[in-house]
Amino acid sequence: MICEKEDSQLDSGIGSDMFEIKHSEEMGRYLVASRNIDERALIICEKPIVCGPGDDDRNIDVGEIPMCLGCFTRMTSNPWMRCSKCGWPVCSAECEIADHHVENECQVFISNSVAYPCRHTWPIVNKSILVLRTLLLKSKFPAVWQEVILKLEHHTKIRQTKPYCVKGDEMLLDNISDFLNDCGYELEQEIIQISGVINVNAFSTAKSEFQGRDCVRIIQCIYTWASLLSHSCVPNACWSIDNTKELKISIRATTSIKKGDVINIAYNLPETMSGTLHRIISTEDVAHFLCRCKRCSDKTELGTFTSAIKCFDCENGYLLPEKPTIADSEWECCGCDSVQAVPKIVLFLNNIEETYENIRRRQYSRDIEVKKLELLLRQTGDLLHENHYILQEFRMRIINLQVHSLDNVNEMDLERFINHCKFMLKIADVLMPGFSKTRALLQFFLSQGLLRKASTKTQDPEEEEESEKEIADLYKEIHYLQTRALLYFNNQHSYNLRSETESNQFAVCIKRQLKNLESYIN
Repeated sequence: MICEKEDSQLDSGIGSDMFEIKHSEEMGRYLVASRNIDERALIICEKPIVCGPGDDDRNIDVGEIPMCLGCFTRMTSNPWMRCSKCGWPVCSAECEIADHHVENECQVFISNSVAYPCRHTWPIVNKSILVLRTLLLKSKFPAVWQEVILKLEHHTKIRQTKPYCVKGDEMLLDNISDFLNDCGYELEQEIIQISGVINVNAFSTAKSEFQGRDCVRIIQCIYTWASLLSHSCVPNACWSIDNTKELKISIRATTSIKKGDVINIAYNLPETMSGTLHRIISTEDVAHFLCRCKRCSDKTELGTFTSAIKCFDCENGYLLPEKPTIADSEWECCGCDSVQAVPKIVLFLNNIEETYENIRRRQYSRDIEVKKLELLLRQTGDLLHENHYILQEFRMRIINLQVHSLDNVNEMDLERFINHCKFMLKIADVLMPGFSKTRALLQFFLSQGLLRKASTKTQDPEEEEESEKEIADLYKEIHYLQTRALLYFNNQHSYNLRSETESNQFAVCIKRQLKNLESYIN
């Protein structure tokens, strides 16, 4: 029998009538649409069944700073603060009494006299906490343990072939053994399985602001339904975690989804604009599966040629992977008989990326960096397809550098900025279609460039009357772009954006500009 509190742990919330669970050997359990779903429809809205702080494994100096077990913020300004009962890191009296701390590790650490720090800290201490909290579901909420946790994919067999996974699990076993004063064989197997469950199914997100404080908050959550969503490099849904203590996740359709279609998200959103080789290596490394989505299976990446390299042996051909879902597949030219091994391709691309990183590391002024990037874009444009993901990265960096200072750019630079936005948006229309963050940002950035262009034309006394139609057309285009972008930002008060107020800032700015535009258009 399931108690009322446990039943709430399994409550899917909004949208549960929109999907059903399917199973296959290749995909495990996944969700499909049980009816037609409109673009922007809310498919899932639910609280996590377990949550905890995440580890920053990129930098040991930062990663060693304690994370609060109550609100999951990095305790940069008060790393000495501890729970008065168990002695583990909390940043405030309020966090000391947070349910997920008090009802989980706090009781265990008091009972077993577990002192902080534990045997292994960076980069595994916070995952140890999340594993412990998940383990405790077995006794606290057995139905959740049986019906959710144990049924989630964990890829244990694959993970045990990877030395870094084995090493991480060994450190986890040491920590959990210390937490519980013992760790028999059965428990060891459960810990290893949970470690895999977290790697494969947890939603991880970082945030630079929380409740008005300038701090980093790193969170990992497992959800009843959202954690069943499959991955695609051209997703038809997007996710966001709300800015409250409840950490509710919202899954919305980015495009219309037909009944019977698999509902999928991008597991790592920034990588969706990367090339296939980079994506499949990253996905296999982190989530332990080989992506065979429609984009990865197509060497042209749905006709975008995002990975294509100019042939080394002929003038007009492009090199593409013969078998794109196989990382070490040879690359062949579509215009001649040239075949190249992957190491040569990787070295070639690494040299270009290293040049780019050197420019960024120099910390040039904004104007100088833009000039150097524009030069690099022209130089490498003869080596790569114009849509190549590295060139997209250059363009996106230029856009981000210039968008907040468009009043100071000359006419030529402004036109170049507008062209970069249009070019990127054209690619995003294919790879990140519909109601997506990438398209919304590009629509907003493009609207700012067009606004500046229209403003320049209206202020120029030498402009002839025939330009009035051009200005009117510009305003109509701006209105369309901003209206579309606003649809996204109005629904994304979440951890998918860099700070708590970023989504609001975009929305407020667009609404103000739309009000002025509508008065002009009308």
